[in-house]
Amino acid sequence: MQSEDAVSVKRVTVALEDLHPLGRLWDLDVITPGMMVVSRAQLDLPPRRCLACSRDALICARNRTHSLGTLNAQIKQIVRAFESEGER
Repeated sequence: MQSEDAVSVKRVTVALEDLHPLGRLWDLDVITPGMMVVSRAQLDLPPRRCLACSRDALICARNRTHSLGTLNAQIKQIVRAFESEGER
């Protein structure tokens, strides 16, 4: 069983991952003192999306669906967009 504090922290980390301009690059895990991971699924939230194709990131990572070059290009694009927003 997850503590309410851990669930609250997970909700905040999911918001950061989903709402911050660089959040797509983060994978913030919440682990309870009892070493249990609080997952998005436990909060009835969809899985993280793949950077390259927006499908379930876990499946793409497990299957190595996309090349490192493709993923690096997407990461660079996200960072450039963030940097250009900061210049405004």
